[in-house]
Amino acid sequence: MTAVTEHGDIYPCHRYVGQKSFIIGRIDGGVDQSRLRAYFRDVFRVYDRHCASCWARIICGGQCPWYLSKPDGEIVDPDSESCDNIRKGAEKMLWLYATLRRPDQSVEPRNG
Repeated sequence: MTAVTEHGDIYPCHRYVGQKSFIIGRIDGGVDQSRLRAYFRDVFRVYDRHCASCWARIICGGQCPWYLSKPDGEIVDPDSESCDNIRKGAEKMLWLYATLRRPDQSVEPRNG
């Protein structure tokens, strides 16, 4: 998704609007390919470094880049609590799926 402001600035997402360091182009000049490549390079570098060994990586897909972005333009690793919450949600989703696939099982979740 991209966002274009009333002033003609192009951002990689509507959540970045107003954060000048994330402008990737202007409506009158188009997308600056080098800025766009740098943005995605930084995002995927974090995913590769932080998420590559996580069992939930394919389910999660990496956190929303906006959550990993600092106002100065830096993309940082996700915090442990966020990752833990995503994994817990994935575990519950997988448990529910497995339970519903077996009609003889109750749908009462276990504690945790």
